[in-house]
Amino acid sequence: MLRREDTAAGQPRVAASGEAVTALTPRESEVLKLVAQGLSNADIARQLVLSEHTVYRHLANILRKLGLSSPAAAAAWGVRTGRV
Repeated sequence: MLRREDTAAGQPRVAASGEAVTALTPRESEVLKLVAQGLSNADIARQLVLSEHTVYRHLANILRKLGLSSPAAAAAWGVRTGRV
């Protein structure tokens, strides 16, 4: 489970895994699963019939909600928590 940081001390708040599960939209969960499979943004866009920009925005939202810094970290989180 991810830990929470103290926002009063200027540290970002990181969602606990249960919170993140409910915070991700169904589309964000789909994008996360495809990222974990190693697909590129272009591949994800083609598969989900989205623009690459929309995939990029979904990834940015996923990273923000999970308090992570890279798609690889998000994919690892998804695997670790059984989301993907």
